[in-house]
Amino acid sequence: MSSRAQELESRRLALQARCAEQRAALAQVSDALEHNLRVVDHALDIARRYASLPVVVGLAITLFAFVGRARVLRWVGPALMVVTTVRRITRERQER
Repeated sequence: MSSRAQELESRRLALQARCAEQRAALAQVSDALEHNLRVVDHALDIARRYASLPVVVGLAITLFAFVGRARVLRWVGPALMVVTTVRRITRERQER
């Protein structure tokens, strides 16, 4: 094999190895992104479920009016966590 052919072969192998590394890195980033998007989808499902209830919409408007947007938004995360936990506990008790 000529030196030019050997050089091309080694470059081809190096490029294939580099592509394999990049595919692995991309797969890792893709998995992390997919996990984050699942969390967002779940949060949106919860928001849609409760936003369709007129009582919840009325309470939200009242809270925004009297308490203020910044405080309400600070409470949303912990409140959703409590609601989700309570729902899981009640669901587990009903299954028993």
